[in-house]
Amino acid sequence: MTSNTNKLFAGEEYHDHFNPIQYLALKEKYWEEDRQFNELLYNFVEKGYIKGGRLLELGGGPCINRLIPLLKISTEIVFAEYTESSRIEVQKWLDKDESSYDWSRHFKHMANLQDNGDTWEDLEKEMREKMKDVVFGDVLQENPMSPKSFGEFDTIMTASVLESACSDQKSYQSCVNMLASLLKPGGTIIQWGRLGGSFYKVGDRKSVV
Repeated sequence: MTSNTNKLFAGEEYHDHFNPIQYLALKEKYWEEDRQFNELLYNFVEKGYIKGGRLLELGGGPCINRLIPLLKISTEIVFAEYTESSRIEVQKWLDKDESSYDWSRHFKHMANLQDNGDTWEDLEKEMREKMKDVVFGDVLQENPMSPKSFGEFDTIMTASVLESACSDQKSYQSCVNMLASLLKPGGTIIQWGRLGGSFYKVGDRKSVV
């Protein structure tokens, strides 16, 4: 019999087995990786590669840090996530709940990088003002935010989602087509992930990647 600690979880199993608190506890371990990615995004923004406007985060888990470099060019943010537990963590941060994860280190880094007079508190306030919705999102659906609909976006961010949700190349292509259908002409899809891996571990749980 295979134990839960050796089983790879995917799809609907995330609802029962993904622990956002344990996942967030890993953020300190991967600070350098997060820092490098946000600096890369910031440089893309500065060079005009990403135009901004309406931003969709599709499958962000309990994390908001990847959105910080895009704040100044975004007019509004929709945060769509599959698991309710992760959506709760994001909403807690928006509501300034004392038990929410402390993202200040990430905001401070971006404030120092931008060096335009905005404080890290200014950036936090801007994030809270621009994040209009935290909703359910399923990349395997034609309308991933169903029954809600938000129209087209200028920028779509997805992090290690398609690799986890799709079981084969056909379903992966369908997800890519779905993302393209949500994108305005000339818009940008930002896909973040890791190459060469088959799973990631949170606590004693392994999940497909």
